[in-house]
Amino acid sequence: MKKLALIIVTLAVLCSCKKAEEPAPAPEPKPELVPIQIATTVTRATDYAFETGDNVGLFVVNEPKNLQIRGNHVDNCKFTFDGTKWSAGKEIYWLDATTKADFYCYYPYTSSVPSITAFPFQVSQDQSSESGYKASDLMWGKVDGVSPTPDPVVITVNHSLSCLIVNLKAGTGWKEDDIKDAEITLCGLKTSALVNLADGTVIADGGTAEMKPLPIGAGIFKARCGTCPGQGRHEFIFIEDLHRLEIRQAAHVHGCDQPHWRGDQHRHRPVGDRWHRLRRSG
Repeated sequence: MKKLALIIVTLAVLCSCKKAEEPAPAPEPKPELVPIQIATTVTRATDYAFETGDNVGLFVVNEPKNLQIRGNHVDNCKFTFDGTKWSAGKEIYWLDATTKADFYCYYPYTSSVPSITAFPFQVSQDQSSESGYKASDLMWGKVDGVSPTPDPVVITVNHSLSCLIVNLKAGTGWKEDDIKDAEITLCGLKTSALVNLADGTVIADGGTAEMKPLPIGAGIFKARCGTCPGQGRHEFIFIEDLHRLEIRQAAHVHGCDQPHWRGDQHRHRPVGDRWHRLRRSG
């Protein structure tokens, strides 16, 4: 009996060792993560396109959720343009192979977004350089219901703020040489706005201030101000050398794709359905 028991125990040990040596089943492969990539197009191509070193902010929201200040699939990820393509500051991926997502993109990027529905934006009061003007050129775009893809998601961004264009024209008492080197100051302009990053709407905010516009030609200037195209009424004062040029009548600011401001000294001139007067005083 003792010998039989010993044989049974030995067989049991051998069987257990054999089972332990059997390989475990291979785990099922995990789905490969697909990186999120973007590309951009800009409306109103007469203005600046994106350049090397520009940064945009990106939010990605998986459907059917809504954009929130935080807790989205991607929260305010910075993308940098190298002149050809956009690269994220960190690796971000689609949730899976089937979940659609909404993309929200804005320029210029800021690391602090205190509100989605009332994001504060300030234009530069000195836009006399290209860098000052570009920093004031708020752009926004959105793409809904994008299916996961390895290809870049193309987002069309729009210029969100008004572009005021001033064109000084020679007239009675003024020659072309008198205005080709003019320097002007704009007064009474809104310089801040509240932006809804969910739908791109802009509301002028705060008081008014003086602004130096960007010269873009002989007697031609442009500046971004804190209103969306067609919104708001303003009075402007232009200073050229030692003489002051004034627009006394308030009128609407138009976007870049609308009729531009033009003025002839000592003359009245219609712009669309509006009249203004530009005159010399002093």
